[in-house]
Amino acid sequence: MVNVNQTKLLFHMGQITLPKILTFTGQSGAGKDTAERFMLELCRQNNVPVKSIHMGQIFQEYIKANMMYSKQIDSLYDSGDLIPEYIANAFFLNSIFSLKKEEVHPETLFLLNGWPRTETAADQLYEWSKWFKSIKSIHVVASDETCRGRLFRRTEKDKRRDLSLDGQPGIPDPNKIAKKMYWWTASQKVIIEKLVYYDMYISINSEGKKEILKNQLEKIFF
Repeated sequence: MVNVNQTKLLFHMGQITLPKILTFTGQSGAGKDTAERFMLELCRQNNVPVKSIHMGQIFQEYIKANMMYSKQIDSLYDSGDLIPEYIANAFFLNSIFSLKKEEVHPETLFLLNGWPRTETAADQLYEWSKWFKSIKSIHVVASDETCRGRLFRRTEKDKRRDLSLDGQPGIPDPNKIAKKMYWWTASQKVIIEKLVYYDMYISINSEGKKEILKNQLEKIFF
């Protein structure tokens, strides 16, 4: 693997053009995972080089690896709290900078699920735009009622600790679900305003059938 600092050096020397980024943001339960999965399918069908970076999966792998801050991150995850942005930033950028040189292709589309979640994260995207070829952010839209129902069903099916009652995986905790939803509710207006201002904003509706969501993505990008 290429050292992070070495990759940065190659970039600054003009030997690497960093790829394009497409993020998925929106309320918890809105359908970001489904939108990302459809985007992966469409890219592969249309021979677009694509890589998915899912922050939740990265954090889970880090927790399981029992690294220096695994316990602290696991504690935040278990309580349903938001992982600090500076940690998420570092994990995401390291995921790209640690790739082999031949994998950092300028036409590769990197899918980043669950970003931005706050106003400062939206500003961070703009800072990244100075490095990367292009950055767009898809706002996956669904009503709070729909999102809440999906989160309850997801908790029961996947037994997610961050949405379950303490010590009872699979039993939805209304307070944790409300906390998870509040992250977006508290910041959505300014996030959208920032993304529009930075010309990164794309909105798709996931209230209906999944096929409609896929058709929207195909119409916009292909």
